[in-house]
Amino acid sequence: MSRQVSKSLERKTLIYTKTEEKEEEEEEEEQQQQQRQQKQEEEEQQQQKDEEEEEEQQQQQQEEKGQQQQQQQQKEEEEEQQQQQQQQKEEEEEEEEEEEEEEEEEEEEEEEISKGVFFPKNSEIVYNAATV
Repeated sequence: MSRQVSKSLERKTLIYTKTEEKEEEEEEEEQQQQQRQQKQEEEEQQQQKDEEEEEEQQQQQQEEKGQQQQQQQQKEEEEEQQQQQQQQKEEEEEEEEEEEEEEEEEEEEEEEISKGVFFPKNSEIVYNAATV
């Protein structure tokens, strides 16, 4: 009888030990699952953070590029305006020179007329009535 009690006790101890081991394994598995889940969440958060930083950087680059383009356009417009002003100034100077030349020619013609003989540009000879 003591043998039966001993065997029964052994069986119960074995069952208890196996049950205990199984519970420990389950706890360990659950802990590992939680760690994996936590690690995955951290990775997702890091990925999201990286994506946001990259997006912000791209947006900043776009803004800088837009500003550079705007500055370039403004510079080109200023250069064009300066060129127009320079051209206008040159045209005005040219007109002034032409007017001065015309005035000088008129003065020369008046002097020649007052002297009595005038040779117009078309090479016709015109005599002043006073000299004839």
